[in-house]
Amino acid sequence: MTERGMAEKDMAGTTFELVEWRHGYEDEAVFIAAELDAERWEIRKLEVLRSGESHRVTGDAPEDGKTMIAELPWPTLAEIHADPEASFTGRVISRDLFDSLWASPDLDRLRALLKEATP
Repeated sequence: MTERGMAEKDMAGTTFELVEWRHGYEDEAVFIAAELDAERWEIRKLEVLRSGESHRVTGDAPEDGKTMIAELPWPTLAEIHADPEASFTGRVISRDLFDSLWASPDLDRLRALLKEATP
């Protein structure tokens, strides 16, 4: 099944994705979850740092002092996985899972979700 076919979409074409960013920066997100519109613009974004600190932004509140809604459309998962440094892993998630993470982000749960998706 293609990436597009796997995406859970609501009536407006919204998709939900979770990405892990492997790096050594203490003040940057290691997990990013996003609700994306049909053209891949961020509607809501959750970033979780290695410390467990999290930041949430929405189209109605596009900045929180630590992160902001992107100024460009979110890349496809194929583009994310094509990173030559192999520092990103991502997957499509459901609306329910996104809402659960939005309400209560947990590093161990985030790691497990991406490990499940790795072949």
